[in-house]
Amino acid sequence: MKLYEKARYIAILVATMLVLALVGGCGKGQTNTSSSTTSETKVSKEKFPKQPINLIVPFAAGGGTDQTARKLAELIQRDGVTVAVVNKPGGGGNIGFTEVAKAKPDGYTIGFATANLAINNAMGLSELSYKDFEAVIGVNTESGFISVRKDSKYKTIQDLINDAKANPGKLKIGVGAAGSPWLMGLYKLKDKTNIKFDIVTASTGGAEVASQLLGGHIDAACHAPSDFAGLLKSGDFRPLAVLGEKRSPHFPEVPTLKEAGYDVTQYGPRGIIAPKGTPQDVLDKIREIFKKALDSPEYREFLKAQLLEQFDLSGSEYAKFLKEEQDTYTELANKFSLKQQKK
Repeated sequence: MKLYEKARYIAILVATMLVLALVGGCGKGQTNTSSSTTSETKVSKEKFPKQPINLIVPFAAGGGTDQTARKLAELIQRDGVTVAVVNKPGGGGNIGFTEVAKAKPDGYTIGFATANLAINNAMGLSELSYKDFEAVIGVNTESGFISVRKDSKYKTIQDLINDAKANPGKLKIGVGAAGSPWLMGLYKLKDKTNIKFDIVTASTGGAEVASQLLGGHIDAACHAPSDFAGLLKSGDFRPLAVLGEKRSPHFPEVPTLKEAGYDVTQYGPRGIIAPKGTPQDVLDKIREIFKKALDSPEYREFLKAQLLEQFDLSGSEYAKFLKEEQDTYTELANKFSLKQQKK
């Protein structure tokens, strides 16, 4: 009997040890699997990008957004990442915005967001809005200018306004596109001055407006300073007023519209957006890539040369800005009855 009990005890002990060994082995295997998954996630993140990133510019080559895109692509290239700038002009930016919205959300097609995205939606020109994209990072911004040719008879902004009052509907002022922030600036000016003038919109952006002004097809332009940087510096164009809260550091002699007695301001922010559903780790990597370029001394010099200002918002802060921008322009479109009815 004692021998039997001893054998039974040994059998139970061996069985217990086997169970513990199996449980320990399973746990160890699970830990390795989890570690492997985490490692693969890190490797996946580190590998992005494995191919060139297409950066969609919703305007023609030569304008402020295009110049910004090409400068950033140049700076990013130095770190071994290729960014291909792809111009998709037309529809006041809608063609380019649509291209980004429909792209595969893998980080390899991203684009520029400008105020046109919100304004087009507010005016009923597009169903796309900030909700259809992932906000990545702000790039730059600028206060609008109202400028004329160097030989223009208008020497001050008051000269232009007085002539518009004396000759209702004859003055022609150009803007870059139907959904341009500068279009909104002109409607604000109409509202504050009660003057009538013809607004001439271009379809491809600021470069087209510059050509119209140079050719004498319009009397003045409401525009982004960066669109006309070279022509402003050369003296071919003269700014009459700044649509900002303060004077431009590049043209300190030019008054703001507020100083001239008209409470009108208008800005043109730019930023990077990605298709809705782009993975967070990919968005973080894109943000990291652009942030390095945006913080570089070369980019800061570019801002000065192009009459631009910094716009330091990213991630959730930039997303919040895009929502507030949409709300603002929707309110303005309703106020000025700009929303177009669908046919």
